[in-house]
Amino acid sequence: MTSFRLLSSKLKRFFKSKACIVAIFAAVCCTILFVAIANTSRVTIVDQNNEFVCTTMKKDVQDILEESEISVGPYDKVTSESENGKISVISIARAFPVTVAADGKEQTVYLTSGTAGDALQAAGITLDKDDLLSVDASSAVSKNQKIVVSRVDYDETVTTEAIPHEVTYEETSSMRVGASVVVSRGSNGTRQIRTVNKYIDGELVDTDVEKTVVAEPVTEQILVGTSNMVSPMDAPAGITLDENGVPTEYSAVITGSATAYSAREGAGTASGMKAAVGRVAVNPNLIPYGTRLFIRTTDGSYIYGYAVAADTGTALMDGRAIVDLFFDSYEESCQFGRRNVEIYVLS
Repeated sequence: MTSFRLLSSKLKRFFKSKACIVAIFAAVCCTILFVAIANTSRVTIVDQNNEFVCTTMKKDVQDILEESEISVGPYDKVTSESENGKISVISIARAFPVTVAADGKEQTVYLTSGTAGDALQAAGITLDKDDLLSVDASSAVSKNQKIVVSRVDYDETVTTEAIPHEVTYEETSSMRVGASVVVSRGSNGTRQIRTVNKYIDGELVDTDVEKTVVAEPVTEQILVGTSNMVSPMDAPAGITLDENGVPTEYSAVITGSATAYSAREGAGTASGMKAAVGRVAVNPNLIPYGTRLFIRTTDGSYIYGYAVAADTGTALMDGRAIVDLFFDSYEESCQFGRRNVEIYVLS
């Protein structure tokens, strides 16, 4: 019991001594220093091309940057790396402005890196398949670069137009001068015209016209007469004149004297037909009414032309003439007078 009391007394004197106070203070300082060392980090800060190291007890990236008096913009990109549970590297990618011009207005976007396509996406701009971009969409962007979007639109119209048909003329001596007949009808063709207008930002820059033939035109063929015949009648089907001006087909040739006559307008004939040029008077016993004829002078110098037996008369019945040719006027009949002719019987 006495020993315990003695030990207690010695301890009381020690704790009250100066040495004890110094020992306790040293222990506390060591503890604080140990804790400080344990919570201190060396952080490398990479700010674009600038790099430096700071020592900090801060645990949060933003706190470390504020402690180092480094400000970060709203579009800057901050990343960090850790080692042994402590932040070791902080990297700052500074955003730079890029101008995007589209649809009549400009806007500025901020990127730390990327392509022209990324700048468009940041600006909320979409491209249609025909739109143009001032740079390649996959090219990297740079500070203060301007990217221009040109809107491309197309306007297409389709119309049709007629293709005029051609007309060919073939001469024939089987018809009198001035007479013509359409051998085959022509028709216009059709052409489709496709017009495409190209606009860039609303301005017309190019027009492409494509023409396609939908239906080919059909050529019209017309037969025109070259003969100086008096009669307006055309040749019967299949009858033409040879190089001597003679019908290519006939059943008989009658040669003799021909006279001429005329009559008042509307006069009739013995066959019941109205009197007209080309309707001639004959001996019906020799040439029946309705027979188709071709008449010209024997020397070929005068061609009355194609005719039909339609009338008769005294001189014809008694043989003083084989044919009496009808003319529109008395003067024309007198001019003809009497001439020797060849009558080619066609039917």
